[in-house]
Amino acid sequence: MPDSVYLWIQACEQLKWHNKGSDTCIDTLNRLWRKNVQARHAGGEALLDIPTVRDDMLMVSAEQWSLQKLAAVPRGHARAAPQFFGPVVILDWFERFFLLDGNTRVNFWLAHKNEGPHAVLRISERNI
Repeated sequence: MPDSVYLWIQACEQLKWHNKGSDTCIDTLNRLWRKNVQARHAGGEALLDIPTVRDDMLMVSAEQWSLQKLAAVPRGHARAAPQFFGPVVILDWFERFFLLDGNTRVNFWLAHKNEGPHAVLRISERNI
């Protein structure tokens, strides 16, 4: 489990809405990463060679991001009617950002010019 156990639990709570069947949090994270807009062509073929990560390879930090910084992370759809306003979950894999949860919230904030700051749970590679 990552060093920041409490923040890892928070990130998993955000990601659980994307679980399929009996997926664990790390299963869901790996699946969302593989289907991310930056990882796949529109036709479905892979753009990136994405490793399968384990939770002991990761750490989580709680951050506040501006709307401009969030808007710079590619999003996969244009929906802008969020059901809740929890933290956005970003995977930072060696300084390349992947939006795993919060696409609709970011679109909503952009539409309403809500500059933030906005809560972000940043999952990144663990410094060993």
